[in-house]
Amino acid sequence: MPRAHPTFPAAVSRQVSFIAYLGFALTGIVTTMLGPLLPALKVRWELSDAQAGYLFAAQFAASVVSTMLLTAIIARVGFLRTLALSYLLMAAGVAGVGANSWGLGLLAVSTYGFALGLAMPATNLLISETRGMRRAAALNILNFIWCIGAVACPLLLMVAVRDSRTAAPMMALGVILAATGAWLWHSIAQSGAMAAAEPVQVVAIAEAQTPTAVRVSRRVWQSAFAYVIAAFVFLYVGVENSISGWIGAYTKRTNVEMAALYSLPQAIFWAALMTGRLLAPVWLRRLSEERLVLLTALISLLGILLLRGTTATVGLLGGAGLAGAGFAAIYPTTIAVFMKYFGRQAGAAAAPVFATGGLGGAVIPSLVGTVSDRYDSLRAGLLVPLMVNAMIIALQIVIMMMLVRRSRRGAS
Repeated sequence: MPRAHPTFPAAVSRQVSFIAYLGFALTGIVTTMLGPLLPALKVRWELSDAQAGYLFAAQFAASVVSTMLLTAIIARVGFLRTLALSYLLMAAGVAGVGANSWGLGLLAVSTYGFALGLAMPATNLLISETRGMRRAAALNILNFIWCIGAVACPLLLMVAVRDSRTAAPMMALGVILAATGAWLWHSIAQSGAMAAAEPVQVVAIAEAQTPTAVRVSRRVWQSAFAYVIAAFVFLYVGVENSISGWIGAYTKRTNVEMAALYSLPQAIFWAALMTGRLLAPVWLRRLSEERLVLLTALISLLGILLLRGTTATVGLLGGAGLAGAGFAAIYPTTIAVFMKYFGRQAGAAAAPVFATGGLGGAVIPSLVGTVSDRYDSLRAGLLVPLMVNAMIIALQIVIMMMLVRRSRRGAS
């Protein structure tokens, strides 16, 4: 057992960390559940594709807002209370997805999206602060656990949701989330560690707000490279969430044989993405980071082409697997390129990159629904992620050219 962070008594560190790991699997379910729920919600709320797309916009826009407010919320409420309350808020939002009204449902999705924007960065910070020298390994395990939740989500909902009835499974998940939040709160309060932990945690998360950090951030954002990376992340998060979010509805409409198993391609997508991230370190032994991103972006493009090119079961499952495997290494590797390019300055300037990713998750999946309504075809809607994926490839080539020019300047 690794040593606890000095601001946490050992028992609290073990118990709170355990709950945090468990909760992160639940955030994997909640983050990805809109896709497998979409066919049922469209029937239950009588939605057009454009209206269904607004649900993705609500989730990701709310998440961006809460992430931007995280430091202020922690300063007022406290770090550990914020984490516990985020699960209670998430529970309320998830339970509300069972409502009969689209308006209430949209509010519910926004609520759990806001909670996700608090819980996910706060959990990463908690594990980082309590694992000391083993921080990197612990964070990799944490995000692998998130992937387990993402893979399990479509399979669980495929079994639990019948005849577009979402109220009971959403209420059950809400109860589990509420119990997680209450358990976390009780564990912290019982040990008396809450007050002791807060000062260090608030200082840690507020470091990016210091005047020095702000000046460093401004210097980074005077570079064109930072804006290219931000645009890349915007497009990437948008295309990933477009495929994972709409693939269930697309399968149900285009393949009669898989109508009852429409969530299976989404499960394969997340399983392929999880496996790809596990294998990424092996690929990086043979390829540079920027070449790996280009190669995997080409693979994801092939996956989307296969999804659109055939409605056969093999094509849908194969396309989902190729897209997931292709997307796997793109985001973490691109963030690594950003961090390496700007060195010590990167940490203080990274927040806008993550924010643009959330905006991409709000805008591009919603655009899929709008195009689908315009042409009365979800296959037409999938032209959006296809074109965005092509734009990602073009931007990656630009990134590679910028890195080459920088390398030549350094050599001279």
